[in-house]
Formats: sequence, C-alpha cells, structure tokens
Amino acid sequence: MPSKPRWTLLPDAELFYAAQRGARGSMSESRLRFDAGTWRIVGPLRPAGTLAPPGDKSIAHRVLLMAALSNGECRLGGVPNSADVACTAAALRRMGVRIQADGAEWRVTGVGFAGLHPPAGDLDCGNSGTTMRLLCGALAAQAFPTRLSGDESLRRRPMRRVAEPLRRMGARIACLGAQERPPVQIEPAAAPLRGAEHTLEVDSAQVRSAILLAALRASGRTRIRPAGVARDHTERLLHALGARVIRTPESITLHPLRGQTSWNGFDVQVPGDLSSAAFFVAWCAASAHGSLRCVRVGLNPGRACYLEILRRAGARIEITSERQELGEPSGAVRVAGPLRAPLQLAGADVVQCIDEVPALLAAAAVAGVPAQVHDAGELRVKESDRIAALAQLLRAFGACVHESRDGLQLEACAALHPAQVDSYGDHRIAMAAAVLAACAPGESRIDNVDCVRTSYPRFPDDLERLARV
Repeated sequence: MPSKPRWTLLPDAELFYAAQRGARGSMSESRLRFDAGTWRIVGPLRPAGTLAPPGDKSIAHRVLLMAALSNGECRLGGVPNSADVACTAAALRRMGVRIQADGAEWRVTGVGFAGLHPPAGDLDCGNSGTTMRLLCGALAAQAFPTRLSGDESLRRRPMRRVAEPLRRMGARIACLGAQERPPVQIEPAAAPLRGAEHTLEVDSAQVRSAILLAALRASGRTRIRPAGVARDHTERLLHALGARVIRTPESITLHPLRGQTSWNGFDVQVPGDLSSAAFFVAWCAASAHGSLRCVRVGLNPGRACYLEILRRAGARIEITSERQELGEPSGAVRVAGPLRAPLQLAGADVVQCIDEVPALLAAAAVAGVPAQVHDAGELRVKESDRIAALAQLLRAFGACVHESRDGLQLEACAALHPAQVDSYGDHRIAMAAAVLAACAPGESRIDNVDCVRTSYPRFPDDLERLARV
C-alpha cells in the first residue's frame, strides 16, 4: 500500500519558497527522510537561509473568534493550515458562522454575539486546548447549551482553572471528566453574567482570554489580577476592535460593550508564528556556523522573550520591526550563534516562554552549555508531561539532566549521540527532538510525529530546505 502523501506547503508560502528552491545547498537527500509517522535525520547539519514561518496559531484562533462575533465581513490573511486552528473554525461553522477558506486567505461572515446557533451534538476541539478554553468564555453567556469535547490527550488537561472564574461570573459550567477535566458542559446562565474580580494563581493567556470573552456580555466591569506576565493577544485584539480594555502592571480591566452588539468587520494579516520559528532559531543559536533570517514574523513582546534569553546566553539576534495590525507588531529576526553562557529560566521568563522551553533546552544541549528551568509546573499539563518528556528526550541523546517537580537542570555536555525517540504525541517534543537529531553525528529516528500537524504541518519541508551539511 502506498504511503500517505508527504507534507505539503501552505499556499501562502509557495511563492516565497519557489524563489529559493535552487538554494538548498549540497545536502544529500539521504540525510533526511520523512515517512508517515517517522522522521529519520542524519546529522550533523547546520541551518542556513530564510524562514517564513506559518501564521501564528494563537493569534489565528483569536482572530477567527473575533471575526465570527463581529457584525460584518472579515478577511483574514496568513491563517495557518494547522489542525488546532481547523478545530476552532469547525466549531464556529457548527454554530452557523460562514467561513470560506482559500489556502491561507479566509473570509468570515460575522454573526455578532446573538447570532450563534445551537450546534447539533458535541463541539469537537480535537487536541486544541486553546479552542476549548476560548469557547468556554465565548459561550458562557449564550442562551443555548453546548458540550465541548476532544481527543484523549485533551481530555486529560485541566479545565477547572477556566471553569471556576467563569462560575463566579454566573456561568453554568460542568467539567464532566475526573478531577474537572473535559468534556465540558455549558448550560444557559440563570441570569445575565456579572463582572467580577479575579486573582489568578497560575497565569495563563487562555484563562485570561476566556474571562475577557465572557466579560464582554457581563454587567459591570471585570478585573483580572494576574500572577505573572502572560501573553496578551486577546487584550490587544479587543482594544484594537474598540472594547474598553485598561491595562496596568497590576491588572487588566474590561468594561462590557456599551449599547453595541459587537464590533464591525475587519481585515487583518496574521503574522508568522514566533513560537514555531523557535526550533529553527534555537538550532541556529546553538550552532557555531549557522545563519538564519525569519521574515514576516510576529514580535509581540510576550512571545519574543525567548529571543532575549538566547541573547543573554551569547546568541547574536537582530530584530527589525516593520508593521502593526490590530495591535500586533511583526517584522524580521536575524540569528547567529553560538551560545556561550548558561540558560536560566524562572518566574516571569517561564510564563512568557512556556511554549519555547523545549526549544531552549534543545539549544543548550546542542551548544554544550548548562541550563536551569524553575517555576514551570505548567509544563506537566501540556499535550504531554513536558518536564518528564524533555528529561527522557535529552537523556536519550546523551545529555545529563535532572528532573524536579517544577523544572529541569541540564548539565553541560561535551557531545550528543544519535538516538531513537518518541514524541509522546506532543508536537513541541517532536520538533525539539528534530533539533537534537540534526546536531548529533549519525542517524536518529523520531517516531509518532503526526502530532506536528496540530501546529506546524510544514516543519519537515522547512527543515529540509534550511539544512546544510
């Protein structure tokens, strides 16, 4: 039986890459093999070239939701072809939102807050925690019941942190799984939602977003006192669309929409995903001879923190800001290595770099510098237990690493060796493994890699195009 077609380029990247296909270098095809479910990589390889990462998944979720709740036509460019974003779009379609997709160019006909229809059956969120948590906030004030479910991995992820603050606002939300895990049942509220004060014990952009989306339909203001500095995509988008969002170092305050049912339609270009680019940035930062330029990439300060961490460890990073749309800045990043100093992540750095921890630790292991990660207990409840998964991954490639309750300590290692590893169904573990494999001399094998489709379907193509012997 023939294998499934290999990974395809997103339409928004085809023209960009067509001009570069003659610049692949002299790398032998036998160095990289991407079969169904497995990657085989023969290192050492070094990165060189220009990367245009796929559209930012976190922003795309939010822009799709804002477009669906608008009063008008919206044109969205740069939408990534990821399984997670497809789950959000599918859920919105099930509730009567018209969404037309032509590659990365999407057209959404907004229905306003009152125009959503009750779905027939459960809304399947797949593996997307962002889809489930944001929909909890958007649907908390609706006059019809909904049930949100997902795959086995998503049903293991905690939902109480979202459900509890929404309940304090009057929402009727039940987490039907053990220890308040999915599926999630949302019933019509007995009375209009009310604004509330929320002090977050664990900061999360998804929890903030759910609260803010529910607060748009509440009576009275809602104030969030965060535990740290989480990413602020939802606050920026709401402010740009006309919502009254007041941000201070201590709090985020949102006043409900006054006398309006929503905002007008809008056009926006989703910037490239800086978190997806992190694996190529980390690979280049760890290399003594690599050179990488990322173009059309989002530069939200809450996403760019990992660049500063790499810079503190010795990487040469140049950032050029180019434009801003709906409050989100974008531009270009140029990277060269190698890392020379230890990587230290704790406190606010971890909150802002939580998704990039796998890439950062892979970079430290490749460069042979020590790294310490503290205050990262949130990694235990991602698509995998990322602390345990990272410890096993790094050890497999020859690194010496110690696992703690809320972090990891990586010792400086002289050299890596090839390994056969599993991604544990976690896209970021799979891509971190690819960085390690590209730098270890010999053939490595990474299994269970289909999960990368959730965020970066084009990753193997970009790896092949940027790899040099």
